[in-house]
Amino acid sequence: MIITSVAGTAVGLIAVALVIGWNYGAMFTLFPATTITYFGASAQGSNYGLLFTAWGLAGFAGPFIGGYLADSTGGYAASFYVAAAVMALSVLLLYVAKPPEKIKA
Repeated sequence: MIITSVAGTAVGLIAVALVIGWNYGAMFTLFPATTITYFGASAQGSNYGLLFTAWGLAGFAGPFIGGYLADSTGGYAASFYVAAAVMALSVLLLYVAKPPEKIKA
């Protein structure tokens, strides 16, 4: 795995942590904008709450699933492959899903 080989040094660990932190912070600006663009301003509050709930549940369940896979297989490679597959599925769903019809208030 690239991350484990790069993060084996102090400089590599700092570089990986900076990239992950940079992407983590960017989500908080993209979530509201994406929600309002996709669903419209009238449904922004409820849909943003659902988005954040799903994000929180994934943040809670992800480490448990990753740890279970690591314990079951003896390494973290399976965890990264499952995470990559989930991300690929998410990108596919992004291109397949169409925005709902906006209702005029």
